[in-house]
Amino acid sequence: MIRYLFKHPWRLAFTAGISVVAAGVLVAYSYVLQLITDIATGASHLSFVVAVPAVIVYLIVQALTDGAASYMQESLPARIGRQLRGELFARYNRLRPMHFYEKQVGQYVAQLTKQVDVVTASYFHVILRAIYLVSLLVLAVLGTFLINPVITVGVALLSVPALIFPFLVKKWLEGAKTAVVTTVERYTSTVTDILSGFTTIQYALTVPPFARKHDHASHAVQAATVRDQRVQKITSGVSDFLGDVMYLGAWLLGAYFVRRGAITLGQLVAFSQLASLFNWPMALLTELLAEFYGGRKQARELAAVLAAPDDGELISRAEATPEMTENAPLLELTNVSYAAEGKPVLADVNLRFDLDKRYLVVGASGSGKTTLMRLLLGDLTPTSGTARLFGHPLADYNRGVVYGTLGMLTQKADIFAGTVRENVTLFSDSPTDAAVVAALQRAGLTNWLDQHSLTTRISAETPLLSGGEKQRLALARLFLRDYRFMIFDELTTGLDPHIAAKLQADLFNVAGGFILITHQYDAATFAKADEIIVLAGGKVVARGKQGAPEVARALSTLQLTH
Repeated sequence: MIRYLFKHPWRLAFTAGISVVAAGVLVAYSYVLQLITDIATGASHLSFVVAVPAVIVYLIVQALTDGAASYMQESLPARIGRQLRGELFARYNRLRPMHFYEKQVGQYVAQLTKQVDVVTASYFHVILRAIYLVSLLVLAVLGTFLINPVITVGVALLSVPALIFPFLVKKWLEGAKTAVVTTVERYTSTVTDILSGFTTIQYALTVPPFARKHDHASHAVQAATVRDQRVQKITSGVSDFLGDVMYLGAWLLGAYFVRRGAITLGQLVAFSQLASLFNWPMALLTELLAEFYGGRKQARELAAVLAAPDDGELISRAEATPEMTENAPLLELTNVSYAAEGKPVLADVNLRFDLDKRYLVVGASGSGKTTLMRLLLGDLTPTSGTARLFGHPLADYNRGVVYGTLGMLTQKADIFAGTVRENVTLFSDSPTDAAVVAALQRAGLTNWLDQHSLTTRISAETPLLSGGEKQRLALARLFLRDYRFMIFDELTTGLDPHIAAKLQADLFNVAGGFILITHQYDAATFAKADEIIVLAGGKVVARGKQGAPEVARALSTLQLTH
Protein backbone atom coordinates (compact mmCIF):
# COMPACT_ATOMS: atom_id res chain seq x y z
CA MET A 1 0.00 0.00 0.00
CA ILE A 2 2.97 2.30 0.61
CA ARG A 3 3.51 2.31 -3.17
CA TYR A 4 0.63 4.76 -3.52
CA LEU A 5 2.84 7.45 -1.99
CA PHE A 6 5.48 6.85 -4.66
CA LYS A 7 2.87 7.18 -7.41
CA HIS A 8 3.10 10.92 -6.62
CA PRO A 9 6.91 11.35 -6.58
CA TRP A 10 7.03 15.14 -6.94
CA ARG A 11 4.34 15.75 -4.34
CA LEU A 12 5.95 13.25 -1.99
CA ALA A 13 9.37 14.89 -2.43
CA PHE A 14 7.93 18.36 -1.88
CA THR A 15 5.95 17.21 1.17
CA ALA A 16 9.04 15.60 2.71
CA GLY A 17 11.19 18.61 1.83
CA ILE A 18 8.83 21.25 3.18
CA SER A 19 8.29 19.13 6.32
CA VAL A 20 12.04 19.08 7.02
CA VAL A 21 12.28 22.82 6.33
CA ALA A 22 9.29 23.53 8.61
CA ALA A 23 10.90 21.40 11.34
CA GLY A 24 14.16 23.31 10.96
CA VAL A 25 12.39 26.66 11.16
CA LEU A 26 10.57 25.56 14.32
CA VAL A 27 13.87 24.41 15.88
CA ALA A 28 15.23 27.88 15.10
CA TYR A 29 12.56 29.21 17.49
CA SER A 30 14.82 28.06 20.35
CA TYR A 31 17.64 30.24 19.07
CA VAL A 32 15.27 33.18 18.69
CA LEU A 33 14.42 32.80 22.38
CA GLN A 34 18.14 32.56 23.20
CA LEU A 35 18.78 35.77 21.28
CA ILE A 36 15.99 37.62 23.09
CA THR A 37 17.27 36.35 26.47
CA ASP A 38 20.83 37.33 25.65
CA ILE A 39 19.66 40.83 24.66
CA ALA A 40 17.73 41.10 27.93
CA THR A 41 20.71 39.96 30.07
CA GLY A 42 23.27 42.00 28.13
CA ALA A 43 25.06 38.95 26.76
CA SER A 44 24.20 40.25 23.28
CA HIS A 45 24.45 43.87 22.16
CA LEU A 46 22.15 43.49 19.12
CA SER A 47 19.98 46.55 18.60
CA PHE A 48 16.20 46.25 19.04
CA VAL A 49 15.91 48.05 15.69
CA VAL A 50 17.44 44.97 14.09
CA ALA A 51 16.04 42.35 16.49
CA VAL A 52 12.33 43.27 16.16
CA PRO A 53 12.16 43.12 12.30
CA ALA A 54 14.25 39.92 12.38
CA VAL A 55 11.79 38.27 14.78
CA ILE A 56 8.84 39.40 12.65
CA VAL A 57 10.46 37.98 9.50
CA TYR A 58 11.12 34.73 11.35
CA LEU A 59 7.49 34.48 12.49
CA ILE A 60 6.26 35.02 8.92
CA VAL A 61 8.62 32.32 7.59
CA GLN A 62 7.59 29.97 10.39
CA ALA A 63 3.88 30.46 9.66
CA LEU A 64 4.36 29.95 5.90
CA THR A 65 6.49 26.79 6.20
CA ASP A 66 4.27 25.28 8.89
CA GLY A 67 1.12 26.02 6.86
CA ALA A 68 2.64 24.59 3.66
CA ALA A 69 3.78 21.43 5.45
CA SER A 70 0.37 20.90 7.08
CA TYR A 71 -1.41 21.45 3.77
CA MET A 72 0.74 18.94 1.89
CA GLN A 73 0.41 16.39 4.71
CA GLU A 74 -3.38 16.61 4.30
CA SER A 75 -3.73 17.06 0.53
CA LEU A 76 -1.50 14.18 -0.59
CA PRO A 77 -3.45 11.56 1.44
CA ALA A 78 -6.68 13.06 0.07
CA ARG A 79 -5.40 12.48 -3.48
CA ILE A 80 -4.43 8.93 -2.59
CA GLY A 81 -7.89 8.42 -1.05
CA ARG A 82 -9.51 9.46 -4.30
CA GLN A 83 -7.18 7.10 -6.18
CA LEU A 84 -8.03 4.23 -3.83
CA ARG A 85 -11.76 4.80 -4.27
CA GLY A 86 -11.29 4.90 -8.03
CA GLU A 87 -9.36 1.62 -8.04
CA LEU A 88 -11.86 -0.05 -5.72
CA PHE A 89 -14.75 1.09 -7.90
CA ALA A 90 -12.91 -0.12 -11.00
CA ARG A 91 -12.37 -3.47 -9.30
CA TYR A 92 -16.08 -3.75 -8.55
CA ASN A 93 -16.69 -3.19 -12.26
CA ARG A 94 -14.40 -6.14 -12.99
CA LEU A 95 -16.56 -8.45 -10.85
CA ARG A 96 -19.44 -10.41 -12.30
CA PRO A 97 -22.89 -9.25 -11.13
CA MET A 98 -23.36 -12.43 -9.10
CA HIS A 99 -20.77 -11.18 -6.58
CA PHE A 100 -23.16 -8.41 -5.55
CA TYR A 101 -25.80 -10.99 -4.64
CA GLU A 102 -23.35 -12.92 -2.46
CA LYS A 103 -22.13 -9.97 -0.38
CA GLN A 104 -24.07 -7.17 1.29
CA VAL A 105 -23.84 -3.85 -0.53
CA GLY A 106 -23.07 -2.22 2.82
CA GLN A 107 -19.70 -4.01 2.89
CA TYR A 108 -18.71 -2.46 -0.42
CA VAL A 109 -19.94 0.92 0.82
CA ALA A 110 -17.85 0.53 3.99
CA GLN A 111 -14.75 -0.18 1.91
CA LEU A 112 -15.28 2.95 -0.20
CA THR A 113 -16.03 5.17 2.78
CA LYS A 114 -14.90 4.21 6.27
CA GLN A 115 -11.99 1.96 5.31
CA VAL A 116 -10.55 4.39 2.77
CA ASP A 117 -11.00 7.26 5.26
CA VAL A 118 -9.14 5.28 7.94
CA VAL A 119 -6.31 4.42 5.54
CA THR A 120 -5.87 8.02 4.34
CA ALA A 121 -6.11 9.57 7.83
CA SER A 122 -4.48 6.89 9.97
CA TYR A 123 -1.91 5.49 7.55
CA PHE A 124 -0.78 7.88 4.81
CA HIS A 125 -1.31 11.08 6.81
CA VAL A 126 0.45 9.55 9.81
CA ILE A 127 3.45 8.57 7.65
CA LEU A 128 3.77 12.10 6.28
CA ARG A 129 3.24 13.64 9.71
CA ALA A 130 5.91 11.32 11.11
CA ILE A 131 8.43 12.68 8.59
CA TYR A 132 7.90 16.11 10.09
CA LEU A 133 8.01 14.93 13.71
CA VAL A 134 11.09 12.74 13.24
CA SER A 135 12.83 15.63 11.45
CA LEU A 136 11.92 17.88 14.36
CA LEU A 137 13.29 15.34 16.84
CA VAL A 138 16.56 14.86 14.96
CA LEU A 139 17.15 18.58 14.45
CA ALA A 140 16.34 19.27 18.11
CA VAL A 141 18.94 16.65 19.14
CA LEU A 142 21.51 18.28 16.86
CA GLY A 143 20.63 21.68 18.30
CA THR A 144 21.15 20.56 21.89
CA PHE A 145 24.36 18.81 20.90
CA LEU A 146 25.73 22.09 19.55
CA ILE A 147 24.95 23.80 22.88
CA ASN A 148 26.40 21.12 25.15
CA PRO A 149 27.05 17.46 24.20
CA VAL A 150 27.08 16.30 27.82
CA ILE A 151 23.59 17.65 28.52
CA THR A 152 22.40 16.12 25.24
CA VAL A 153 23.56 12.67 26.37
CA GLY A 154 21.76 13.13 29.67
CA VAL A 155 18.52 14.17 27.98
CA ALA A 156 18.89 11.26 25.54
CA LEU A 157 19.09 8.83 28.46
CA LEU A 158 16.01 10.41 30.03
CA SER A 159 14.14 10.01 26.73
CA VAL A 160 14.79 6.25 26.39
CA PRO A 161 11.63 5.18 28.31
CA ALA A 162 9.48 7.51 26.20
CA LEU A 163 10.97 6.08 23.00
CA ILE A 164 10.53 2.43 24.01
CA PHE A 165 7.03 2.73 25.47
CA PRO A 166 5.05 2.97 22.14
CA PHE A 167 6.50 -0.32 20.93
CA LEU A 168 5.55 -2.05 24.17
CA VAL A 169 1.88 -1.18 23.67
CA LYS A 170 1.78 -1.76 19.90
CA LYS A 171 -0.57 -4.76 19.92
CA TRP A 172 -2.88 -3.15 22.45
CA LEU A 173 -3.20 -0.01 20.34
CA GLU A 174 -3.61 -1.93 17.07
CA GLY A 175 -6.30 -4.23 18.50
CA ALA A 176 -8.33 -1.30 19.86
CA LYS A 177 -8.25 0.60 16.55
CA THR A 178 -9.07 -2.50 14.50
CA ALA A 179 -12.08 -3.23 16.70
CA VAL A 180 -13.46 0.24 15.94
CA VAL A 181 -13.15 -0.22 12.18
CA THR A 182 -14.65 -3.72 12.32
CA THR A 183 -17.69 -2.68 14.36
CA VAL A 184 -18.28 0.40 12.18
CA GLU A 185 -18.19 -1.82 9.10
CA ARG A 186 -20.73 -4.18 10.67
CA TYR A 187 -22.90 -1.25 11.70
CA THR A 188 -22.81 0.14 8.13
CA SER A 189 -23.85 -3.22 6.70
CA THR A 190 -26.63 -3.62 9.29
CA VAL A 191 -28.03 -0.12 8.72
CA THR A 192 -27.87 -0.49 4.92
CA ASP A 193 -29.76 -3.77 5.18
CA ILE A 194 -32.41 -2.32 7.52
CA LEU A 195 -32.96 0.92 5.59
CA SER A 196 -33.21 -0.99 2.30
CA GLY A 197 -36.23 -2.83 3.70
CA PHE A 198 -37.63 -0.04 5.87
CA THR A 199 -40.94 0.07 4.03
CA THR A 200 -41.51 -3.64 4.67
CA ILE A 201 -40.52 -3.22 8.30
CA GLN A 202 -43.01 -0.41 8.92
CA TYR A 203 -45.89 -2.02 7.04
CA ALA A 204 -45.35 -5.23 9.03
CA LEU A 205 -45.22 -3.26 12.31
CA THR A 206 -41.90 -4.93 13.15
CA VAL A 207 -39.87 -1.84 14.00
CA PRO A 208 -38.96 -2.98 17.59
CA PRO A 209 -36.88 -6.06 16.64
CA PHE A 210 -35.05 -4.10 13.95
CA ALA A 211 -34.55 -1.22 16.39
CA ARG A 212 -32.99 -3.71 18.80
CA LYS A 213 -30.79 -5.01 16.00
CA HIS A 214 -29.71 -1.44 15.23
CA ASP A 215 -29.11 -0.65 18.91
CA HIS A 216 -27.00 -3.78 19.30
CA ALA A 217 -24.79 -2.79 16.35
CA SER A 218 -24.66 0.83 17.55
CA HIS A 219 -23.72 -0.24 21.08
CA ALA A 220 -20.91 -2.36 19.66
CA VAL A 221 -19.53 0.73 17.88
CA GLN A 222 -19.81 2.76 21.08
CA ALA A 223 -18.09 0.08 23.17
CA ALA A 224 -15.24 -0.31 20.67
CA THR A 225 -14.82 3.47 20.36
CA VAL A 226 -14.79 3.98 24.15
CA ARG A 227 -12.24 1.19 24.55
CA ASP A 228 -10.08 2.69 21.78
CA GLN A 229 -10.22 6.11 23.46
CA ARG A 230 -9.43 4.58 26.84
CA VAL A 231 -6.41 2.78 25.41
CA GLN A 232 -5.23 5.93 23.64
CA LYS A 233 -5.69 8.15 26.70
CA ILE A 234 -3.86 5.72 29.00
CA THR A 235 -0.95 5.33 26.61
CA SER A 236 -0.78 9.05 25.84
CA GLY A 237 -0.97 9.82 29.58
CA VAL A 238 1.97 7.54 30.31
CA SER A 239 3.80 9.00 27.35
CA ASP A 240 3.14 12.56 28.59
CA PHE A 241 4.46 11.61 32.03
CA LEU A 242 7.65 10.15 30.55
CA GLY A 243 7.99 13.23 28.35
CA ASP A 244 7.59 15.57 31.32
CA VAL A 245 10.26 13.63 33.20
CA MET A 246 12.60 14.20 30.28
CA TYR A 247 11.63 17.89 29.88
CA LEU A 248 12.01 18.86 33.55
CA GLY A 249 15.13 16.73 33.77
CA ALA A 250 16.56 18.81 30.93
CA TRP A 251 15.81 21.97 32.89
CA LEU A 252 17.51 20.58 36.00
CA LEU A 253 20.56 19.50 34.02
CA GLY A 254 20.70 22.89 32.33
CA ALA A 255 20.39 24.74 35.65
CA TYR A 256 23.27 22.69 37.01
CA PHE A 257 25.51 23.64 34.09
CA VAL A 258 24.47 27.33 34.32
CA ARG A 259 25.55 27.44 37.95
CA ARG A 260 28.85 25.91 36.97
CA GLY A 261 29.27 28.54 34.24
CA ALA A 262 29.35 25.97 31.43
CA ILE A 263 26.41 27.58 29.56
CA THR A 264 24.67 30.95 29.61
CA LEU A 265 21.11 31.65 30.70
CA GLY A 266 20.19 32.25 27.06
CA GLN A 267 21.59 28.83 26.15
CA LEU A 268 19.57 27.29 28.98
CA VAL A 269 16.38 28.83 27.58
CA ALA A 270 17.28 27.59 24.10
CA PHE A 271 18.20 24.19 25.46
CA SER A 272 14.95 23.90 27.38
CA GLN A 273 12.96 24.85 24.28
CA LEU A 274 14.84 22.25 22.28
CA ALA A 275 14.14 19.70 25.01
CA SER A 276 10.45 20.44 24.60
CA LEU A 277 10.94 19.62 20.94
CA PHE A 278 12.10 16.21 22.16
CA ASN A 279 9.04 15.81 24.32
CA TRP A 280 6.34 17.06 21.94
CA PRO A 281 7.26 14.92 18.88
CA MET A 282 7.65 11.79 21.00
CA ALA A 283 4.27 12.33 22.64
CA LEU A 284 2.64 12.90 19.26
CA LEU A 285 4.41 9.92 17.74
CA THR A 286 3.01 7.74 20.53
CA GLU A 287 -0.52 8.93 19.73
CA LEU A 288 0.07 8.57 16.00
CA LEU A 289 1.34 5.02 16.45
CA ALA A 290 -2.06 4.10 17.87
CA GLU A 291 -3.64 5.37 14.68
CA PHE A 292 -0.93 3.94 12.46
CA TYR A 293 -1.28 0.36 13.67
CA GLY A 294 -5.02 0.37 13.00
CA GLY A 295 -4.58 2.22 9.71
CA ARG A 296 -1.89 -0.19 8.57
CA LYS A 297 -4.16 -3.18 9.15
CA GLN A 298 -6.94 -1.55 7.13
CA ALA A 299 -4.42 -0.67 4.43
CA ARG A 300 -3.37 -4.31 4.21
CA GLU A 301 -7.00 -5.41 3.97
CA LEU A 302 -7.68 -2.97 1.13
CA ALA A 303 -4.45 -4.04 -0.58
CA ALA A 304 -5.64 -7.65 -0.36
CA VAL A 305 -9.00 -6.65 -1.86
CA LEU A 306 -7.31 -4.85 -4.75
CA ALA A 307 -4.87 -7.72 -5.33
CA ALA A 308 -7.53 -10.46 -5.25
CA PRO A 309 -8.39 -12.18 -8.54
CA ASP A 310 -11.28 -10.64 -10.44
CA ASP A 311 -13.26 -11.46 -13.58
CA GLY A 312 -11.36 -9.15 -15.93
CA GLU A 313 -12.07 -5.91 -17.76
CA LEU A 314 -15.30 -5.51 -19.68
CA ILE A 315 -14.82 -5.20 -23.42
CA SER A 316 -17.56 -3.33 -25.25
CA ARG A 317 -19.64 -4.97 -27.95
CA ALA A 318 -18.09 -2.65 -30.57
CA GLU A 319 -14.58 -3.89 -29.74
CA ALA A 320 -15.29 -7.59 -30.28
CA THR A 321 -18.59 -8.47 -31.92
CA PRO A 322 -19.02 -12.26 -32.06
CA GLU A 323 -19.57 -13.91 -35.41
CA MET A 324 -22.12 -16.67 -35.74
CA THR A 325 -21.00 -20.09 -36.90
CA GLU A 326 -23.10 -21.30 -39.83
CA ASN A 327 -26.25 -23.22 -38.74
CA ALA A 328 -25.29 -22.78 -35.08
CA PRO A 329 -27.92 -21.67 -32.55
CA LEU A 330 -27.50 -18.42 -30.66
CA LEU A 331 -27.04 -20.22 -27.34
CA GLU A 332 -26.45 -23.87 -26.66
CA LEU A 333 -25.92 -25.99 -23.56
CA THR A 334 -24.46 -29.44 -24.13
CA ASN A 335 -24.47 -31.97 -21.28
CA VAL A 336 -24.17 -29.08 -18.83
CA SER A 337 -24.13 -29.76 -15.10
CA TYR A 338 -23.44 -27.33 -12.30
CA ALA A 339 -22.75 -27.94 -8.61
CA ALA A 340 -22.35 -25.41 -5.81
CA GLU A 341 -20.48 -26.38 -2.65
CA GLY A 342 -20.63 -30.01 -3.74
CA LYS A 343 -24.40 -29.99 -4.20
CA PRO A 344 -25.84 -30.49 -7.73
CA VAL A 345 -27.95 -27.55 -8.95
CA LEU A 346 -28.31 -28.47 -12.63
CA ALA A 347 -27.74 -31.91 -14.14
CA ASP A 348 -27.13 -32.97 -17.76
CA VAL A 349 -28.93 -30.02 -19.38
CA ASN A 350 -29.10 -30.00 -23.18
CA LEU A 351 -30.78 -26.91 -24.67
CA ARG A 352 -30.50 -24.69 -27.72
CA PHE A 353 -31.89 -21.21 -28.23
CA ASP A 354 -32.31 -19.71 -31.69
CA LEU A 355 -31.96 -16.01 -32.37
CA ASP A 356 -35.54 -15.34 -33.53
CA LYS A 357 -37.54 -17.55 -31.16
CA ARG A 358 -39.35 -16.86 -27.88
CA TYR A 359 -38.78 -19.27 -25.01
CA LEU A 360 -40.39 -19.74 -21.63
CA VAL A 361 -38.31 -21.35 -18.89
CA VAL A 362 -40.67 -22.52 -16.16
CA GLY A 363 -40.04 -24.10 -12.81
CA ALA A 364 -40.74 -23.89 -9.12
CA SER A 365 -38.49 -21.92 -6.80
CA GLY A 366 -35.16 -23.74 -6.44
CA SER A 367 -35.53 -25.65 -9.68
CA GLY A 368 -32.36 -24.07 -11.15
CA LYS A 369 -33.85 -21.28 -13.28
CA THR A 370 -31.55 -18.54 -11.99
CA THR A 371 -28.50 -20.80 -12.27
CA LEU A 372 -29.47 -21.55 -15.86
CA MET A 373 -29.67 -17.81 -16.58
CA ARG A 374 -26.21 -17.20 -15.08
CA LEU A 375 -24.75 -20.03 -17.13
CA LEU A 376 -26.22 -18.53 -20.31
CA LEU A 377 -24.67 -15.15 -19.45
CA GLY A 378 -21.31 -16.72 -18.66
CA ASP A 379 -21.45 -15.57 -15.04
CA LEU A 380 -21.07 -19.20 -13.97
CA THR A 381 -18.87 -21.84 -15.56
CA PRO A 382 -20.39 -25.32 -15.95
CA THR A 383 -18.99 -27.98 -13.64
CA SER A 384 -19.15 -30.25 -16.69
CA GLY A 385 -20.37 -29.86 -20.25
CA THR A 386 -20.14 -26.82 -22.52
CA ALA A 387 -22.08 -23.56 -22.88
CA ARG A 388 -21.77 -21.96 -26.33
CA LEU A 389 -22.59 -18.58 -27.86
CA PHE A 390 -22.77 -18.42 -31.67
CA GLY A 391 -21.24 -21.91 -31.78
CA HIS A 392 -18.18 -20.96 -29.73
CA PRO A 393 -17.60 -21.76 -26.04
CA LEU A 394 -18.80 -18.93 -23.81
CA ALA A 395 -15.47 -19.12 -22.00
CA ASP A 396 -13.78 -17.84 -25.19
CA TYR A 397 -15.59 -14.50 -24.94
CA ASN A 398 -14.99 -11.57 -22.69
CA ARG A 399 -18.13 -11.18 -20.60
CA GLY A 400 -18.53 -7.65 -21.97
CA VAL A 401 -19.14 -9.18 -25.40
CA VAL A 402 -21.78 -11.50 -23.91
CA TYR A 403 -23.48 -8.63 -22.06
CA GLY A 404 -23.40 -6.57 -25.24
CA THR A 405 -25.12 -9.34 -27.20
CA LEU A 406 -27.67 -10.58 -24.66
CA GLY A 407 -29.92 -8.00 -23.02
CA MET A 408 -30.69 -8.88 -19.41
CA LEU A 409 -33.62 -7.70 -17.29
CA THR A 410 -34.19 -8.95 -13.74
CA GLN A 411 -37.29 -8.81 -11.58
CA LYS A 412 -35.98 -5.69 -9.82
CA ALA A 413 -35.78 -2.70 -12.14
CA ASP A 414 -32.98 -0.46 -10.94
CA ILE A 415 -33.97 3.20 -11.05
CA PHE A 416 -31.21 5.74 -10.43
CA ALA A 417 -31.52 9.26 -9.07
CA GLY A 418 -31.62 11.37 -12.23
CA THR A 419 -33.82 12.28 -15.17
CA VAL A 420 -35.87 9.88 -17.26
CA ARG A 421 -33.39 10.32 -20.11
CA GLU A 422 -30.43 9.58 -17.83
CA ASN A 423 -32.15 6.43 -16.57
CA VAL A 424 -32.86 5.12 -20.06
CA THR A 425 -29.41 5.98 -21.45
CA LEU A 426 -27.71 5.08 -18.16
CA PHE A 427 -26.13 8.55 -18.14
CA SER A 428 -24.70 8.30 -21.64
CA ASP A 429 -24.81 11.43 -23.81
CA SER A 430 -24.68 9.54 -27.11
CA PRO A 431 -28.33 8.58 -27.81
CA THR A 432 -30.54 11.30 -29.26
CA ASP A 433 -33.74 12.38 -27.52
CA ALA A 434 -35.69 10.94 -30.45
CA ALA A 435 -34.07 7.53 -29.94
CA VAL A 436 -34.83 7.63 -26.22
CA VAL A 437 -38.48 8.55 -26.84
CA ALA A 438 -38.78 5.76 -29.43
CA ALA A 439 -37.40 3.23 -26.94
CA LEU A 440 -39.85 4.38 -24.25
CA GLN A 441 -42.78 4.18 -26.66
CA ARG A 442 -41.71 0.74 -27.81
CA ALA A 443 -41.64 -0.32 -24.15
CA GLY A 444 -45.26 0.79 -23.74
CA LEU A 445 -44.76 4.13 -21.96
CA THR A 446 -46.38 6.37 -24.57
CA ASN A 447 -49.24 7.44 -22.28
CA TRP A 448 -46.84 8.02 -19.40
CA LEU A 449 -44.69 10.25 -21.61
CA ASP A 450 -47.75 12.35 -22.48
CA GLN A 451 -47.80 13.50 -18.83
CA HIS A 452 -44.04 13.64 -18.22
CA SER A 453 -40.87 14.42 -20.14
CA LEU A 454 -37.32 13.18 -20.57
CA THR A 455 -36.18 15.78 -18.02
CA THR A 456 -38.56 14.57 -15.30
CA ARG A 457 -36.48 13.60 -12.28
CA ILE A 458 -37.07 10.15 -10.79
CA SER A 459 -35.42 7.79 -8.31
CA ALA A 460 -35.89 4.32 -6.85
CA GLU A 461 -38.48 5.75 -4.45
CA THR A 462 -40.30 7.92 -7.00
CA PRO A 463 -44.12 7.90 -6.83
CA LEU A 464 -44.22 8.83 -10.53
CA LEU A 465 -43.62 5.25 -11.68
CA SER A 466 -45.62 2.16 -10.74
CA GLY A 467 -43.93 -1.23 -10.46
CA GLY A 468 -44.95 -2.13 -13.99
CA GLU A 469 -43.82 1.24 -15.35
CA LYS A 470 -40.41 0.79 -13.73
CA GLN A 471 -40.06 -2.53 -15.53
CA ARG A 472 -41.08 -0.91 -18.79
CA LEU A 473 -38.51 1.85 -18.30
CA ALA A 474 -35.86 -0.82 -17.74
CA LEU A 475 -37.13 -2.56 -20.87
CA ALA A 476 -36.66 0.69 -22.79
CA ARG A 477 -32.96 0.54 -21.89
CA LEU A 478 -32.70 -2.78 -23.71
CA PHE A 479 -34.59 -1.48 -26.74
CA LEU A 480 -32.33 1.57 -26.93
CA ARG A 481 -29.29 -0.69 -27.14
CA ASP A 482 -30.85 -2.87 -29.85
CA TYR A 483 -29.88 -6.24 -28.37
CA ARG A 484 -30.04 -9.24 -30.65
CA PHE A 485 -31.58 -11.42 -27.95
CA MET A 486 -32.92 -10.79 -24.44
CA ILE A 487 -33.30 -12.68 -21.18
CA PHE A 488 -36.05 -11.73 -18.73
CA ASP A 489 -35.69 -13.21 -15.24
CA GLU A 490 -38.97 -13.29 -13.28
CA LEU A 491 -39.93 -10.03 -14.97
CA THR A 492 -43.47 -9.86 -13.61
CA THR A 493 -42.88 -11.09 -10.05
CA GLY A 494 -44.75 -8.88 -7.60
CA LEU A 495 -46.83 -7.11 -10.26
CA ASP A 496 -50.60 -7.01 -10.41
CA PRO A 497 -51.75 -10.01 -12.55
CA HIS A 498 -53.43 -7.78 -15.15
CA ILE A 499 -50.34 -5.54 -15.41
CA ALA A 500 -48.12 -8.61 -15.60
CA ALA A 501 -50.24 -10.16 -18.35
CA LYS A 502 -50.20 -6.91 -20.36
CA LEU A 503 -46.43 -6.58 -19.99
CA GLN A 504 -45.86 -10.17 -21.14
CA ALA A 505 -48.26 -9.70 -24.05
CA ASP A 506 -46.32 -6.61 -25.14
CA LEU A 507 -43.08 -8.59 -25.08
CA PHE A 508 -44.48 -11.01 -27.64
CA ASN A 509 -45.56 -8.13 -29.87
CA VAL A 510 -41.98 -6.85 -30.08
CA ALA A 511 -39.75 -8.25 -32.79
CA GLY A 512 -36.79 -10.34 -31.65
CA GLY A 513 -36.10 -13.48 -29.68
CA PHE A 514 -35.96 -13.81 -25.93
CA ILE A 515 -36.06 -16.12 -22.93
CA LEU A 516 -38.69 -15.38 -20.28
CA ILE A 517 -37.98 -17.12 -16.98
CA THR A 518 -41.09 -17.42 -14.83
CA HIS A 519 -42.94 -19.47 -12.26
CA GLN A 520 -46.34 -17.87 -12.98
CA TYR A 521 -48.91 -19.13 -15.46
CA ASP A 522 -50.62 -16.97 -18.07
CA ALA A 523 -52.54 -18.85 -20.78
CA ALA A 524 -51.98 -16.25 -23.52
CA THR A 525 -48.25 -16.01 -22.81
CA PHE A 526 -47.74 -19.77 -22.74
CA ALA A 527 -49.70 -20.18 -25.98
CA LYS A 528 -47.46 -17.69 -27.84
CA ALA A 529 -44.16 -19.26 -26.77
CA ASP A 530 -42.21 -21.07 -29.47
CA GLU A 531 -40.95 -23.46 -26.83
CA ILE A 532 -41.65 -24.05 -23.16
CA ILE A 533 -38.84 -25.54 -21.08
CA VAL A 534 -39.84 -26.99 -17.73
CA LEU A 535 -37.23 -27.41 -14.98
CA ALA A 536 -37.64 -29.51 -11.85
CA GLY A 537 -34.92 -30.54 -9.42
CA GLY A 538 -32.21 -29.12 -11.67
CA LYS A 539 -33.24 -31.15 -14.70
CA VAL A 540 -35.16 -30.41 -17.88
CA VAL A 541 -38.25 -32.55 -17.44
CA ALA A 542 -40.18 -31.33 -20.49
CA ARG A 543 -39.84 -29.07 -23.52
CA GLY A 544 -42.04 -28.18 -26.47
CA LYS A 545 -45.19 -26.18 -27.28
CA GLN A 546 -47.92 -25.71 -24.72
CA GLY A 547 -50.04 -28.45 -26.31
CA ALA A 548 -47.31 -31.09 -26.14
CA PRO A 549 -48.39 -33.89 -23.74
CA GLU A 550 -45.12 -33.96 -21.79
CA VAL A 551 -45.24 -30.17 -21.32
CA ALA A 552 -48.88 -30.32 -20.24
CA ARG A 553 -48.08 -33.03 -17.67
CA ALA A 554 -45.07 -31.10 -16.32
CA LEU A 555 -47.09 -27.88 -16.04
CA SER A 556 -49.88 -29.77 -14.33
CA THR A 557 -47.40 -31.11 -11.80
CA LEU A 558 -46.33 -27.52 -11.11
CA GLN A 559 -50.01 -26.50 -10.96
CA LEU A 560 -49.47 -24.07 -13.84
CA THR A 561 -52.26 -25.10 -16.17
CA HIS A 562 -55.01 -22.77 -14.96
